[in-house]
Amino acid sequence: MVTTALSWIDYTIMLLYATGVIWWGLKKSGKNSSEGYFLAGRNMTWPIIGISLFAANVSSSSILGWAGDAYSTGISVFNYGWAAIVVLVFFAVFILPYYLNTKIFTMPEFLERRFDKRSRYYFSAITLIAYVFMDTAVTLYAGSLVLKTVFPDLEIWMIVWILAFAVASYTIPGGLSSVIHTEVVQALLLIVGSITVTILTLQEAGGWQQVVNSIPADMLSLIRPLDDPSVPWLGLVLGVPLLGFYFWCTNQAIVQRTLSAKNLSQGRNGVLFGALLNIPILYIMVLPGTMGRAIYPDLEKPDMIFPTLMFDLLPAGLVGLILAGLLAAMASTISAVLNSASTLFTMDFVKKLNPSIKDKKLVIIGKASSLVIIILASLWAPQIANFDSIIKYFQEILSYMAPPVVAVFILGLFWKRATATGAFSGLISGLVAAIILITLQIGKDMHFLY
Repeated sequence: MVTTALSWIDYTIMLLYATGVIWWGLKKSGKNSSEGYFLAGRNMTWPIIGISLFAANVSSSSILGWAGDAYSTGISVFNYGWAAIVVLVFFAVFILPYYLNTKIFTMPEFLERRFDKRSRYYFSAITLIAYVFMDTAVTLYAGSLVLKTVFPDLEIWMIVWILAFAVASYTIPGGLSSVIHTEVVQALLLIVGSITVTILTLQEAGGWQQVVNSIPADMLSLIRPLDDPSVPWLGLVLGVPLLGFYFWCTNQAIVQRTLSAKNLSQGRNGVLFGALLNIPILYIMVLPGTMGRAIYPDLEKPDMIFPTLMFDLLPAGLVGLILAGLLAAMASTISAVLNSASTLFTMDFVKKLNPSIKDKKLVIIGKASSLVIIILASLWAPQIANFDSIIKYFQEILSYMAPPVVAVFILGLFWKRATATGAFSGLISGLVAAIILITLQIGKDMHFLY
């Protein structure tokens, strides 16, 4: 494990950041109504939506995972980035108009309007479970890995709870408005920090030509052979678009930002701006991992390449700034997930079972559900250390969940003959198939993109 001692300047910057972002989040709290709390009053403009989409996507687990995968297998992990651009353009043109025109609060709500309540309850429940054990827990674990390098005497579980408390302190009281406005600040800080690490890494490696000479040529190729452990070319064709559609078009934590748009034009422009922001990920978050291989060819844990570069190459003050950027990324993702999870629970279960419930009570229940979710995720997060890697844990679980959901959404949107019973049967049979595959370990040696 990499360890480092920070200067007083670094600690001061981190403290100022933490205090400032909590203050800003509380200042930008949503109104005390369900639409104000869960959808920021449907009043967001395109620059904020676009930056918010970027921030929600780029978490600390993503940065550590992308850089780590780029260190061990090359830049092919960026296939998820450029494929997202294609998916987001498709989403903006064909799907977002329906979501905004129907004024839905949640993705499961769409399934009920198109099919029936069975599909809504199923998708909402499975999404809530995923938010606890995947999104929130993984992000808390990744953030704790980074802080463990600074505070080696603290146990992982202790750091997890500290991080959970810090993020919950402004997300739970403020709702989506707090989430989106803090994400704008966090995204800008993260971009500046990542650019700094990239430039210093390139200099330390001796320039681009030295990087090319120091690593295998295929590590700089996006198109990889069938036996590639990261993104084989057939998986790029079959699996990446499917996971991309699931993440960008049906994921409540992502789509909820677009539902907050003032109108369709603002929503579309925000989505396209968010797609454009995916391009720099290759240069400032993926390539540093590959370039780091030229500096540290025998790093024991690939996921630690970004923190290693940060602590070894940056001067005092900048370390604190970049560390604050990583924590900003973590906070963005957890904030997004908590708000989305509370929206799902409140609107898909509480309001559905009690339509006459008052707005203020819905907001209170939403806050309480957020608290329960982050507690459960904090209890599970330390267990992720038992898995091979962050990216593997996340993507493999997602690959079992996504296919039936994507099928139901696509057929529901574009095929009028799709029926309610057909949709629910597809979701349940997909779940049963996944359980059988996992339990019997069928295809356990097959790449998750297949």
